[in-house]
Amino acid sequence: MSDLEKFYSDHIDRIYTFCLYRTGNRFVAEDITSTTFLKFFKSDWQRYTQPVAYLYTVCRNSLIDHYRANKNHVSLEALLEKGSDVGATFDTDKRLLILDAHRAIEMLPEDQKEVILLQYVQDLDNKTICRILGKSEPAVKSLAYRGLATLRDK
Repeated sequence: MSDLEKFYSDHIDRIYTFCLYRTGNRFVAEDITSTTFLKFFKSDWQRYTQPVAYLYTVCRNSLIDHYRANKNHVSLEALLEKGSDVGATFDTDKRLLILDAHRAIEMLPEDQKEVILLQYVQDLDNKTICRILGKSEPAVKSLAYRGLATLRDK
């Protein structure tokens, strides 16, 4: 297996999950994931010291492009309420818990929401998140702290 194939197989699921959380639609998430990897591999990605951070930056930019082009997106919450198969493998209690968590996360300011998703869903370290978001480490820690405090209150 080449380095390129290994990198792809190591990160495809995490990028897809991130896109799914951000779009709430598995088909859109698949498209954006594909677009992300195409843009990433066409770029000069080898010159970056942290290619994973660059990959997430490309992903975030692809999501932004998607939202600009499609103002009428449907959220994960709306899909779950309509009985979509997103999370169909979970029992009802778990689905309700996921829906409640998603509602609470959606209420956070955009920067806190991104940090929470990158840190706790994607399990990325603070240095990588700093590079993805273009923020300092204290700023990322502060956003995570405030986001978690807001979630605890809710």
